[in-house]
Amino acid sequence: MTERECQVLEALVHGKKQPQIARELGISVRTVNYHVNKIHQKTGTKNMYKARATAMGDCRPYRIRDEIYSQLNQPQRDILLLLTTEDAHKDIAAKMKMAKRTLDFHLMRMYRLLGVNNAYQALDKALESNFQEAKRIFVPII
Repeated sequence: MTERECQVLEALVHGKKQPQIARELGISVRTVNYHVNKIHQKTGTKNMYKARATAMGDCRPYRIRDEIYSQLNQPQRDILLLLTTEDAHKDIAAKMKMAKRTLDFHLMRMYRLLGVNNAYQALDKALESNFQEAKRIFVPII
């Protein structure tokens, strides 16, 4: 992946919207969309978190951080791990055998507990990964 694709991917995973990424990187929203499409093509994924794991060589199973694990109930733990593999909330709800509204309730409580606003931020905060190590290899220092 190119340096710019890595920058776009990292920003998306941290919950930034495409217009914000465009402003920060000094490029157009259309260019951000182009990079997103290239990321999906190169990684063979549709989910940004899976794309990040694939792009950065972190393909091992995820593990919830110990300090967060104790704060989550079992459905929230299961949902958190399913967020790494599923693209749509309706798919997660189906796998969990619960209504989408129930899933949304669990997600909102989990987000509030973790102090985040979306699934990408929740995954980034709650899951252990060696991404920072891998990032040094893939993204050249400017």
